[in-house]
Amino acid sequence: MQFQVPQYFEVKEKIVGPFTLVQFFYIAAACGLSFLLFFIFQIWLWFILSVILVGAACALALVEINGQSLVKILWAAFFYYWQPRTFLWQRETERVEIKEIQKELGTHQKLKNLAQKILTSRSSLPGEKLGAAKVRERYQVFRKTTGEREVVKRVDYR
Repeated sequence: MQFQVPQYFEVKEKIVGPFTLVQFFYIAAACGLSFLLFFIFQIWLWFILSVILVGAACALALVEINGQSLVKILWAAFFYYWQPRTFLWQRETERVEIKEIQKELGTHQKLKNLAQKILTSRSSLPGEKLGAAKVRERYQVFRKTTGEREVVKRVDYR
């Protein structure tokens, strides 16, 4: 038994002419409000208000940015500016001794350290003899701007 799978499920159905039902309601509401304003204001003021009102309604109904309607974008912008934002994130870390770190180094980490030594060794600098001075590994406790402490390998590039 075969079933038809919808191919265009992201396309909204056009119900009223070339407009979807929501687009039609935006434009119809603006035209209805413009009709009421015709009886309240003078002609020149009604014309200015109607152009602004119908233009805004057409923009809300027809404009899409990156596949999102203008209504969704304005709604998201409103809540972005008016809701309070609090960013709290503090990662808790355990204080680890340097000797424990050296004991826990696996084969993968030893290979990484070997590659780091090769890349940062003093013997590869121009003007120095190969194997002239043995580079000592030094570890240092580093404090980030967030207050977090981390044990890092100190590399002198001098």
